[in-house]
Amino acid sequence: MTVLSDQTIRTNIQTDLADNNAGLISARDVRQNMLDIIESLKYIVSSGDFDAAHPFVKDVRVKVNDSDPSNIDGGMLIVESGVQFANAVGNNRIQIEPYPGSTGIQHNGLAGLTIGDPHTQYLKLTGQRNMDANLGMGGPNNWINASGISMTNKMHGISFRYIDADEEIMHVGSGTTIKFDVDSSMMPTAKGSAQAWIRFNGSGNMQVLSSYNVTKLQRPLGPTSPGKFKIFFKPNTFADGNYVAVATSNARSDNDSGEDFSNNTVGIVERTKDYITFQVLNEAGAFVDAAVNDLVIFGNASGVIPSTGVTIENNPS
Repeated sequence: MTVLSDQTIRTNIQTDLADNNAGLISARDVRQNMLDIIESLKYIVSSGDFDAAHPFVKDVRVKVNDSDPSNIDGGMLIVESGVQFANAVGNNRIQIEPYPGSTGIQHNGLAGLTIGDPHTQYLKLTGQRNMDANLGMGGPNNWINASGISMTNKMHGISFRYIDADEEIMHVGSGTTIKFDVDSSMMPTAKGSAQAWIRFNGSGNMQVLSSYNVTKLQRPLGPTSPGKFKIFFKPNTFADGNYVAVATSNARSDNDSGEDFSNNTVGIVERTKDYITFQVLNEAGAFVDAAVNDLVIFGNASGVIPSTGVTIENNPS
């Protein structure tokens, strides 16, 4: 048996198996040509023109020759040159590298990573794309800071805590200070801010002109006892009555000009976490209603850690 081309087999058949008019065809002639066909069949098929002349018109399945799927025996399509896709765009029609699988593709090896802006759902490191919706941080343990390092001790940066649909709390880390570039002033804590204030007119019909964290202005003894007031705070404004209060009054019923004031003393003696008394005593020793009354209070809000470490000296040497 000899591996022959299809053209050689055609010639041999025409020569050896010619018309048998003369009775010259032997069994050997038939047998030899059939054996040559069998021997050459794989070569003829493998070297055939299946691209243009004889393309496959049906699906081709390469089947695993084993009932056990874990034992791969045959069924492999082995391509040494490449796989060509007729519908590919441009010149990228031939795939010459094997597909590594979904877990084998390295992101940094993808083409076009630095071209354009393909991932609009992400924030760019360069800051060249603005947010177009809210940014949820997902809890108080997710901090925004310069280093990006998770701070379990809550020292650096800010975080947000969800309370309910109407309230959230922004936390400023204990190692973070707010600095205002306009004048380089710094604020490491909010304890220096006034926790409550009020400006009111106590002459005639009482009138609150401005206030913060105040819920009620009261005459505890009624209009027959002038110059005596109680000012109530919003719940949980103060932890106790140990706050600093500053009060002034013009001790006059009018305020038409800058000269409308009298010497007086404002008593702010009775203090609790819920209210403070405000009493205006003029120079003649009478309690009076006044048109201009101011009160500002500094102190520890409810839940705030008090400051410590103040040195007390008595007759220092």
